[in-house]
Amino acid sequence: FPAGILQPTLYNPEFPQSLNYGGIGAIIGHELTHGYDDWGGQYDRYGNLKQWWTQDSYRKFQRKAECIVKLYDNFTVYNQKVNGRLTLGENIADMGGLKLSYYAYQKWVREHGPERPLPGLKYTHEQLLFIAFAQVRKLL
Repeated sequence: FPAGILQPTLYNPEFPQSLNYGGIGAIIGHELTHGYDDWGGQYDRYGNLKQWWTQDSYRKFQRKAECIVKLYDNFTVYNQKVNGRLTLGENIADMGGLKLSYYAYQKWVREHGPERPLPGLKYTHEQLLFIAFAQVRKLL
């Protein structure tokens, strides 16, 4: 990741961790997940185009990926239906990145304790993580 990305609004060591995990954490998780999406999963650890998944694993992946295709096929953006198959890799990476960052934040809370509420805000830190994620996706 370029150093320039490690700055507000994506990351700041002074920010609550919920915002950092929802921002840069989700981006890092997104990029990691690309290694296992419909394109990245076709390459082995050396970068060679090679089927390395077992038949059973690949069938299970396709079944789950079809659920994501159907989910995104129901979305409309600017009065245009989303083509879930066309956007599958990005959709998998977005969902995977958010899931990884959420789980990582939950681990951080278990190890460090819950963060104090931010004064004047009615949102929990879990909600703030999702808000930060939504803001990041709007930026990128």
